[in-house]
Amino acid sequence: MLFTNTLDTEKLMNKCCVDYFKLEEYLKPNWGKEDDLQNLDTVGYVIYINNLEIFNEGKEISNFHRIENVNDTNFYENDYRYIPITNSPRNMMYAYDNEERKIIIPVSSEEMCRIANGEQTTLVRKIILNEMKKGE
Repeated sequence: MLFTNTLDTEKLMNKCCVDYFKLEEYLKPNWGKEDDLQNLDTVGYVIYINNLEIFNEGKEISNFHRIENVNDTNFYENDYRYIPITNSPRNMMYAYDNEERKIIIPVSSEEMCRIANGEQTTLVRKIILNEMKKGE
């Protein structure tokens, strides 16, 4: 059974526009790992889409950058460099537009169309950024 603390199975399927069997298939444990045999539950995360910024004109991914600490010898010394993002990420990541931190979440073209049309308000992902996890 697939549900969240606030959404039953039917509401979850409606908000993410995915049927039960596709959700279950996506979230099922990786049977190839021995550790996963101990945990047979399907576990994932539901991301509610808010503060979505839709641009009038497209932006190049190279307009955004990531920050990397370049001082490996002294952890407490903040010596950062800004690295332009050159490829669309395969997983979600933090990105900066000037000094404002944003999260880039890769979505399929079908998801993007449904989100832009207001049909889809949630995303389901197996893995999210640690800072996005609440109550774990």
